[in-house]
Amino acid sequence: MPKLRLLHDKGVDITILVSEDVEEETLKSLARVAKVKVKKGLFGGGIISDKRYVVLLLGEELGTSSLKEAVAIWADHSGLAGFAREYFEYLLKESKDVK
Repeated sequence: MPKLRLLHDKGVDITILVSEDVEEETLKSLARVAKVKVKKGLFGGGIISDKRYVVLLLGEELGTSSLKEAVAIWADHSGLAGFAREYFEYLLKESKDVK
């Protein structure tokens, strides 16, 4: 979480949406450097940066050594980032604040 702290200290607004199965201690740690919201029924995930860059986490795939590997799509397409941002904000409206 040191990188989040650096961004926070530089004045970057960070909003994190997490599933309700995240541990309380983790929520408290994240809430120190970001606005954290909780929503039931989340799957996948992602990152949106500068209204242009987006990483969409689609889930996990079982690797050859029985280890799970993240499957993701990265793009620097402003249209895709805009769509992802709208969907993220839609999810935020139906989520609960972490205090």
